[in-house]
Amino acid sequence: MIDSIFDMKVFTTVVTTGSQTAAANKLDVSLAVVSKRIASLEKHLKLRLLNRTTRNQSLTSEGQVFYEHCTRILNEVEKAELSLTQAKSEVAGLLSVTAPRIFGQNYVVPLLTSFKKLHPDLQVRLILSDKNVDLVASGIDIAFRFGELNESTMLSRKLVSNSKVFCASPSYIKSYGLPKELIDLENHSCILYGKNPKQQWDIHQHDSHLSVRINAAYSVNEGDTALSFALEGAGILFKSIWDVRQHIAEGRLAIVLPEYSSLAGNINIVIASSKQLIPRVRKFIDHAEVSLHSIVKS
Repeated sequence: MIDSIFDMKVFTTVVTTGSQTAAANKLDVSLAVVSKRIASLEKHLKLRLLNRTTRNQSLTSEGQVFYEHCTRILNEVEKAELSLTQAKSEVAGLLSVTAPRIFGQNYVVPLLTSFKKLHPDLQVRLILSDKNVDLVASGIDIAFRFGELNESTMLSRKLVSNSKVFCASPSYIKSYGLPKELIDLENHSCILYGKNPKQQWDIHQHDSHLSVRINAAYSVNEGDTALSFALEGAGILFKSIWDVRQHIAEGRLAIVLPEYSSLAGNINIVIASSKQLIPRVRKFIDHAEVSLHSIVKS
């Protein structure tokens, strides 16, 4: 059996260039290597492939047949290598993403839609949940996560900064007025959310940490439900600016107590280390970063 594809390449190059010296130059190997590979081929095949004289060389009839086979095989190898290279650079296949519900609806859905328009061969699966989905068990490529990350086996990358703001609907403000100070929140209807919400809100600023007791008129388990209550005029909500930005811009909510906006954990991208080199994953992360930064600047 022939040792390698390289032997075929040496042989066909000798034929096309007309000499072993020219073949050695083209392949960037020594003349001794070329001579040895040709001799090895002929010994293995038990045939003379080339007629050699001091001035030139020509194919034997057996060499012609072998040359045609080698050319066909090498062309197929080149096609296979090209197809693999293209597959490595193409954005295709299934992209699985998870994100918190409100952020996912407001930002990840548009991100995925615009990304798929750029890459029509892509398929998209989106899981929206305020709970951290197990990436490996669920076959997820990318997770958007808020705040501190506890997944030491995962790779993470900060996308954008985050803050929490107090907000309420114009109808609530018209009916109950604006709180002037944090202590005034005790006299307002406030909307809490989470598994075990505390009857207080914690405000983190660069040089201070404040806690304020509130009147929890509404308590719900999901952040999107809390937002729905706020939009209905039920009370004051303390929420990520990313969750309420669009409603504020459209006038459905207004920021109250703006001087008490709170630092919050960054919005991060999390992936399993095995996913980092997949083109659809790598390019979507870049797409998300550029798009979200443009929103911050707008």
